[in-house]
Amino acid sequence: SLKDSRKKAESTNPLSTTPLFKDVDLDAMEDLLDACAVYELKAGEALLAAGEKNNETYLVLNGRLQADLGTAEAPRIMTFEPRQTIGEISVLGESTMSAPVVATEEAVVMAITPDAMWAMMEIDAVLARNVLSLLAQR
Repeated sequence: SLKDSRKKAESTNPLSTTPLFKDVDLDAMEDLLDACAVYELKAGEALLAAGEKNNETYLVLNGRLQADLGTAEAPRIMTFEPRQTIGEISVLGESTMSAPVVATEEAVVMAITPDAMWAMMEIDAVLARNVLSLLAQR
């Protein structure tokens, strides 16, 4: 059926396997996704610095990044792997990074601006549900 073939077509897009875009109609927002910047980072390169203002959501496409949110006495390392997001709180407004986010190996991330994120959420409200779910898990 048409519904079955649509599901198969959507499942071929690697973004459909991410928690951010799970069950979202990616075809409807293709132009917005194509306009998102993609950054390649070398091992040790910072995506975001501590104290830096951020208003983008980053989706890890490849590689691994880390943020050290703890102290010397109580280290707390947060690792970001493929399919995970960084900075999704920025959808609610500009945020200041509490810790640097650094690539621990070569990494590729897609940057989604707030305008693009809001436009995509208007196209498919499932994306808004996914963002709220990610925020609740943090």
